[in-house]
Amino acid sequence: MRARPILFSSPMIRALLAGTKTQTRRAIKGVPSWDHYGRDIMDWGLSGIHQETYDPSDPIEGTDRWHLDVQTDVDDHSRRVIRCPYGQPGDLLYVRETWASDGQGGVRYYATDDVHDLRRKRVSIHMPRWASRLTLEITDVRVERLQDISEADAEAEGVREPSLGDGLTVFAQNGGGFIPRADAPPLLLWEALWRRINGDESWSANPWCWALSFKVHRANVDQVLAERAA
Repeated sequence: MRARPILFSSPMIRALLAGTKTQTRRAIKGVPSWDHYGRDIMDWGLSGIHQETYDPSDPIEGTDRWHLDVQTDVDDHSRRVIRCPYGQPGDLLYVRETWASDGQGGVRYYATDDVHDLRRKRVSIHMPRWASRLTLEITDVRVERLQDISEADAEAEGVREPSLGDGLTVFAQNGGGFIPRADAPPLLLWEALWRRINGDESWSANPWCWALSFKVHRANVDQVLAERAA
């Protein structure tokens, strides 16, 4: 089984460790932008659901929901299939986070450890597989618009991790003023978080996203694989 890497910020690492984050959303790359008749994106939500108009021998049909099946032409049913780069239910993701070597063969993690005496900070994208301490087991993959997220799913994104409040400004949707973070609805917290990370333009664009649900293993991915094989 292939294990893939996935990056998280320090606040999200703490939410994973606390058990309050069981979902993540990532914008889908390479999405066509046709929007006029005859070049219409018809089937964003299809993702493996059978359509009688397609040949039953179609290799994409019935493969569950980890494909984004796009009908790009109404007349000839031409298609473009975008496969989820994170995998499918049952696959594993090893979490990369900001880290540093302690100089003695060990690892310290900026999300939770005292790192003031360490000189070299290593960003998450450079974390090797062996240094990862968290493994995510994918339980579901969906395709949805960013702003279609539900209150429950926004909560499952770990938006109430305390340190996320640093620098977040949350306003009431009706313009009624600032909402204290502890009292803000999950959807407003999620919007504020997405805007801070990805920019206001990304929120306004309302991109199609991979919505991943997962089980968190507090173990290295190789340990999880060894337990599966035992």
